[in-house]
Amino acid sequence: TDASNPSVQSCTDLDTDGDGIPNRLDLDSDGDGCPDAKESGVSGTLLSGSVKNGTGGAVTSTTTVTNAIAAGPYGANGLADGVETSTESGVVTYTSTYATNALVKDLVAPTISTQPLNKTVFVGSSVVLTTTAGTPPANRTLTYQWYKAGVAITGATSATYTVTSSATTSNADNYYCTIGFVNSCLTTNSNTVNVTVLTNPVGLTACQDANAVLTVTKTGTNTVTYQWKKATTNLVNGANVSGATTATLALTNLQLTDAGAYYLYATDSYGNTINSLAGTITITNNTKYVLPTTYTNCATTSTINLTSAVYTGTSGAISTKWQRSLDGGATWVDVTSSLDASITYTNMLTGTLGITASSLSASAALNGYQYRIVTSNATCTNYSNIETLNIGSAPVITAQPSNSLLCNSFSTSFTAAATGVGLTYQWQTRPAGSGAWTSITVANANTIDAGVVYSNYATATLNLSAAPAT
Repeated sequence: TDASNPSVQSCTDLDTDGDGIPNRLDLDSDGDGCPDAKESGVSGTLLSGSVKNGTGGAVTSTTTVTNAIAAGPYGANGLADGVETSTESGVVTYTSTYATNALVKDLVAPTISTQPLNKTVFVGSSVVLTTTAGTPPANRTLTYQWYKAGVAITGATSATYTVTSSATTSNADNYYCTIGFVNSCLTTNSNTVNVTVLTNPVGLTACQDANAVLTVTKTGTNTVTYQWKKATTNLVNGANVSGATTATLALTNLQLTDAGAYYLYATDSYGNTINSLAGTITITNNTKYVLPTTYTNCATTSTINLTSAVYTGTSGAISTKWQRSLDGGATWVDVTSSLDASITYTNMLTGTLGITASSLSASAALNGYQYRIVTSNATCTNYSNIETLNIGSAPVITAQPSNSLLCNSFSTSFTAAATGVGLTYQWQTRPAGSGAWTSITVANANTIDAGVVYSNYATATLNLSAAPAT
């Protein structure tokens, strides 16, 4: 007030931050780096502007800051049309917080008491990220904005963000949340977390004796450990199982008992375990035969019958046939009645194969031949194990034992000689002149002939420790 003329009023421009720019012209009146337009809650479109700050009545810095100026056009009243209820109304569309925010330095940023965590899920599962802010200063209201791969997510403005209710691999990425205050430039970013998505194993149908692979693909960077289970039983690497603790499970030589539901259990770095949907393996049933590994016989012109048994639980073959190999199982040919010279095959399409040689030499030539049974239906072909023929030629006696004439002798022996493969010997005795021959064994060697003790009765030379008087 002018003392000489009390009716005259004078005004002094306020300069809250002491930068030499009066508040009415200063874009940042309190000098905290956040423009007044932002701190006052100005609505409408805000543009970047040059914010000047300083001390001692002098500007020491000029910075281009976003949200500094309300976008025009401006009316005669000096207000931007976009912030008024109507042009030149002089009534703004927002509730100003100029006095409480723009004139008080904003120095305390939001704090975070609970950070969001990495998430690992299987396709089809929900994904929810959450964070908890610390208690804000008085008269401050928290704001939230979630980002995916650095881009703000529309509508994700709460402490909890539901990424999806049914995950796909497209949801796998890095996420974080920016926490701020209403009408404030101060913000705090949460930790960046990763959403990792695992696909579910895809079931399959396979034949007996075939192989199967179930696999899961990981999209994302989270560390995960794996354990495959059949139903509720952990699988362990072994004879026909590999990859039991990896993303890919391999099963070989499938049998009917391998059919069932398989699950992958995944454990994240926090110790949380989730499981996939079932990958179901279905085994197509087909009759499968089991053969003895060898058939041993002397050369013969009688029919040799190779028999088989049906593997327990198998059935459904519409074709059965025998095959023969001459090269250790490297190649196989279907058996026909006249496949091999001097050999007649019968029942080639059943579980029992008949083999008839026209001569002993032809029979002996079968030694080492290998056979198997092939069965098939509309979708599968299965093979029995291999049976190998072990045909021995009849031994040839090259030296006959000689009669022995003894008087009151205490001992003697008889010797024979023969040629052949895998020879065995068995001496026999019978009463003088006639009667049935009886094998000498450990049980009767001392009693079968009175007064005689036999030894070496299973060798080429038979020893007698006494002989009957003649």
